[in-house]
Amino acid sequence: MCHPADMFFGWRMVGVSFAAQFLAIGVPFYSFPVLLKPLTEAFEVGRLLGSMPGTLASLAGIVVSPLVGRMIARFPLRGLMAAGALVMGLSFLMASHAVLFWQICAIYVLFVSFGSNALGAVTAPTLVVNWFKQRRAFALGISQMGVSLAGVAMPPLASWTLARGGFRSTYEFFGLALLAAAPLVWLAVVQRPEDRGLQPLGTPTMPGAPPAPPMPGSSSAAAQSEPDGRAANPAEAHGGQVTLRDALSEIRLWLVASSAGLCFMGISGVLQHGHAFATDAGYSNAQATEALIVVALGAAAGKPIFGMLATSLGERPAFLCSIAAQAVALLALPAGSAKFEIMLGIFFTFGLSMGGVVTLMSALLARCFGPRSFGAMVGYAGPVLVPFQMVGPLLAGWVFDTRGGYDLAIYLFAAALGLAAVALLSLRLPQVEPS
Repeated sequence: MCHPADMFFGWRMVGVSFAAQFLAIGVPFYSFPVLLKPLTEAFEVGRLLGSMPGTLASLAGIVVSPLVGRMIARFPLRGLMAAGALVMGLSFLMASHAVLFWQICAIYVLFVSFGSNALGAVTAPTLVVNWFKQRRAFALGISQMGVSLAGVAMPPLASWTLARGGFRSTYEFFGLALLAAAPLVWLAVVQRPEDRGLQPLGTPTMPGAPPAPPMPGSSSAAAQSEPDGRAANPAEAHGGQVTLRDALSEIRLWLVASSAGLCFMGISGVLQHGHAFATDAGYSNAQATEALIVVALGAAAGKPIFGMLATSLGERPAFLCSIAAQAVALLALPAGSAKFEIMLGIFFTFGLSMGGVVTLMSALLARCFGPRSFGAMVGYAGPVLVPFQMVGPLLAGWVFDTRGGYDLAIYLFAAALGLAAVALLSLRLPQVEPS
């Protein structure tokens, strides 16, 4: 049995990444549905306007996530992540004293978006990629379980604080918690194995060791350099910086991010309208909430499951399996909603497939571009993902308003998954990961 002292130190960084993503995404986005109605009542605004803070924060991510991605090459990760916790903590304390609704919106756009990306959305996967070559997808899956489990924990926690002092008390509670987390993040993060005299897991340690063999799922026609002589690692061209021009010229970034984005179109649509779908099917509010919790639990389980699948089969085959499972769940949903237990099983399957998307997107980006360019490429993937995420809920709402049901939207989401599979199959993977 392995003694804890003999455990690879990188697994501790997986735990740090788990906690960072739990806070970075869980606090601002999974608590907000609980705050929506109290905010609209307190500021006397409608539901459409009341939902704007989260939507505007996502839009701001189009600018913020590439910015944070580029900052990774210039500043220590622990500094960025601690700053993210500090900024988000202060932003929630400011929100607790807001007197006009536009102030809440401005806080989400100017501060919450940066804090979320700097604390976890962009930086935390980068930390894991720095520490792992082997078992990377599995490590990413474990760390990103924090996002899904936040979907289970944050709504009841927000409800508990809300019952004790209204939305201001909730914002104050989360603000103080994030401020307390900032120094802990600073102390806990070790950016690279070399900072501890170690090597990433899976790196040959003997002098003169042969290079790593081709990775699962690689194409024999691909190589570490492109046919036109460009380095497979975009950061090599500009002294560690990946420019916007570099990113936009990388067809691999477009293919990976658009594949994930097409998946997220259905994911965001189901998450935003899943509660309404279940109540429209005749179930109570409590049963509809239970269905969404089942989705979150499925997503938490799906991350390590698809991470292990990627380790054995390769990232692309695992991603295709995730897409297939999501398509099956979507196509089964209209008929399967007639019985509650069957609907829960479908939602759990959908959650499982959903859990694999972020993990496998991160693993593919690391595989295509290597650790040095990974943080920047995750940042540049954000602007590709966000439009898809926004289209999903809007499409579902438009279909419901015009047809009185969600069936057509569900079938369109399933069709989008076919395009995601085509994009993945068009992706040319390197045999050897860029160093």
